[in-house]
Amino acid sequence: MKTRIVSIVTGIMGLCLASCSEREDPVTGGGDDFIRVSASVDAGSRAQESGDITSGKYILSYQNTSNATSFAEVTFDEAGDESTYNGFPLINAEETPAVYRILRWSDVSNGSPFTLDNLITDKANKSVPLSGEYEASPWTENPTGTTDNDIIWGKISGATSGNLEFTLTHRMSKISVEIAAADGSSIDLSDISSVELTNVVTVPTSFNRENGNVSISEAQKETLDLGELESATEQSGDWNPSYTTKEYILPPQTFNFSDNTSRPELKVTVNNTTYSAPLNSQMLNENGDNADIPVTLAFQSGRHLTIRATLSRTIDDISITFLPAVVEKWEYKGEVGILAEQLGVYDEDDYADLVEAYNKAPKDTKVLSKYGRQETDGIWTFEIFGNIGDEDGLETAPKFEDDNFNLEFNNWSIYGISETDNWKESLIEQQSEEEEGGEV
Repeated sequence: MKTRIVSIVTGIMGLCLASCSEREDPVTGGGDDFIRVSASVDAGSRAQESGDITSGKYILSYQNTSNATSFAEVTFDEAGDESTYNGFPLINAEETPAVYRILRWSDVSNGSPFTLDNLITDKANKSVPLSGEYEASPWTENPTGTTDNDIIWGKISGATSGNLEFTLTHRMSKISVEIAAADGSSIDLSDISSVELTNVVTVPTSFNRENGNVSISEAQKETLDLGELESATEQSGDWNPSYTTKEYILPPQTFNFSDNTSRPELKVTVNNTTYSAPLNSQMLNENGDNADIPVTLAFQSGRHLTIRATLSRTIDDISITFLPAVVEKWEYKGEVGILAEQLGVYDEDDYADLVEAYNKAPKDTKVLSKYGRQETDGIWTFEIFGNIGDEDGLETAPKFEDDNFNLEFNNWSIYGISETDNWKESLIEQQSEEEEGGEV
């Protein structure tokens, strides 16, 4: 089908080339413009690869000239075309046998909203019923930066000409569990046989193309088996889990923490002993203006929730204790995955990269955005999340050219300098009196 559509598109463009004047582009020129589409998956708050969509099929919805909702199938294919707008929305020309052509602005009601999503199984409904194919399952990325049961969606309002440029966001939620053993507990985590989460909805009921919302039925709560464990990678700071579950995609949902009977519960079975406890009602957002402010735990659309659990035999009547769960924004990282870490500097390479970008004229804001945020007054604040170098490296360490920025040390240090020290004196390139005042 893909080959047929691309051939049709190529044929249409060829006919236009033959009929349009040399001054008119076959796709964007003339009074009866074709509509072309570009799309990328939301890159989150940290500067990484754009996540441009270059292949696959999607559904574009719009209002036709009769103000009724219509749908076009969009095939993304580079097909040798260097243009960013490589998506071709095709509609049936209402001929027999069926002939497809590219959507034109003359087909669209003035000011129509447009939505784009990847639910190709349903090509003609505002509300798309969802079933077992969208059941909770591990994240396994495919070339478009999504997994089989993931839903990505975007909306544009008020466009009346030109091409459509979508930024798609994830409409499902992602969770994972990190597990550690309390000091002195003598629990051998290598003997974990199962990790389960009770009282969660694992299958959504519908998706709304107009607002991007995924719906669930509270009556469909069940136990989610989080499958095999993987060895955890060492983390900075005090929290270092031994094992972690795979990342699971499941419907977004909220919980009633005033009712313990419906509250999600984590169960970890180790060497025939089951440790269980209801989830902590609080979570921390690691990105954005409300970072580190506790909020009520939920499985949020487009966010990755990490549940951190410590197993213990040393606390009476408590078998699992929780740190506040951490929720992060998904992020496209090419073929690596879509999990963001908190903005900030983690090692000497990051620090050197930050200083170089800051000292450029003009400043490299794309790089700076990886390590901090620009406040409303234009001043940058950079976050430190690791001990950067040691005292011996301070003399040769990269230096900032001025001190017109803020550093949040978060209890870490930079070449032995902490937030209680006069860091500006040590980390800023010191000018001589002659440089400061000019030649005398």
